[in-house]
Amino acid sequence: MKIFLDANILFSAAYTDGAIRALLKMIREEGHVCWIDSVATEEATRNIHIHRPRALQDLEQVIRTCTHSTSLPTYPAQLDIVDLPESDRHILLAAISLRCDRLLTGDKKHFGSLYNRTIHGVTITSPLQLHKVLQKGR
Repeated sequence: MKIFLDANILFSAAYTDGAIRALLKMIREEGHVCWIDSVATEEATRNIHIHRPRALQDLEQVIRTCTHSTSLPTYPAQLDIVDLPESDRHILLAAISLRCDRLLTGDKKHFGSLYNRTIHGVTITSPLQLHKVLQKGR
């Protein structure tokens, strides 16, 4: 499974050695691939610098475990995500462009109404939802 990580997932994994970091480890151990791009990386880095600069090294470690996309996302003609802010739209479009199976995000404010919906082949998933999916596969 190809899973695109939103910036808040990167931030959470770096911020504390807790559930999100454990989930990313589970993803890798089960042979799935975590994808990120420069927009997600820059946002997570900026927020770590502001809120917990001591965790920058942890963020860099999390980033090293991911596959990086350097291409700009392509924009499908009928994209029904007009209610998303531009940065969140970019994240979803990057996941679609990379043909990821899932977009992993903890952003309930902007993506909550889209949880469990599949848009252009990408299912938007919360950490808890993805954890349940992975547990069923064991």
